[in-house]
Amino acid sequence: MLRFLNVIWMLFISHSVIAQFGPLKNLSIEEESKLMVYNSKCVHRDKYSPSQRQLLYPFNQTVFISLISFQDTVSEFSSHLPIKKGILDTGMVKEEIRLSKADINKLTDLLFNYGYRSKKYGVIEDRMSCYDPHNAILFFNNQRKVISYIEICFDCLRMKFSSEKIKVGENCTEKFSILKNFFTSKGIKFVSIDHRPYGLIMRAYNETLALRVAERLMHIQDVEEKEMFSGLVFMVNGKMCLGVSKNSMMVRLDPNTLENLSDKDGWQQMVMGGRPMKGYISVSEDVLGRNDELDFWVNLALAFNPFAKASKKK
Repeated sequence: MLRFLNVIWMLFISHSVIAQFGPLKNLSIEEESKLMVYNSKCVHRDKYSPSQRQLLYPFNQTVFISLISFQDTVSEFSSHLPIKKGILDTGMVKEEIRLSKADINKLTDLLFNYGYRSKKYGVIEDRMSCYDPHNAILFFNNQRKVISYIEICFDCLRMKFSSEKIKVGENCTEKFSILKNFFTSKGIKFVSIDHRPYGLIMRAYNETLALRVAERLMHIQDVEEKEMFSGLVFMVNGKMCLGVSKNSMMVRLDPNTLENLSDKDGWQQMVMGGRPMKGYISVSEDVLGRNDELDFWVNLALAFNPFAKASKKK
């Protein structure tokens, strides 16, 4: 059940599902989601040889490569890569490890030779709406100027590149975990927001909205809050009911009520692989500022909850 809920939640917070449907088999949403979870796992294939990987940009242009961790010394809330006009600001760098040829070979192998099991019926990219990077792969010339970089947020499962020419293969489920392990194996310890100064941890979801939703569920006995990726899900009677992300709220409701919502603003039906997900909608926080609006959507979800089907437990 949890895997199915994870798929729904990731659709809600990131809308990052890539679907390629097979023409012969008619799958249910739950069957499709299970296949997508399986397909998205990493598998190693010898797609590129070591010599071929060295010809890929920017590995073919660099003199040496370093892994770094960094922390913005000005802002407590987010970090940015400390590079200006190719010059690395060492005052913001916490750790730097220069890679050997063997290290580079291993790095290119994990970047380019780990990919999806299959793309049939779709895959899921684990990308969150947050972005607070603390690590990077830097590519230097012989004057120690940074000619290119890959900026990494391990907590949010996202990367940014200095050039559109940089490609890092397929973003299979364990890709960031494998890359994170590579960083730590080389001696980089600062790879998580848990290392923020003063023990500060920022929530990726809208905590104010989450508290307002929680207040409206206080009278219900069987309520469980689950943090999933960059959001908070409210389980009512063991079934997904509501969820809060950074800028919207997921509502699970009676699919037959959608035709009665034409006069309501700020909502859209969730979609998986090009197909509408029956009974799941996303409501923008822009229309939830008024208590009566929030009450309306919460009550719709609660009214349907007794009739909603729970996913089958393994």
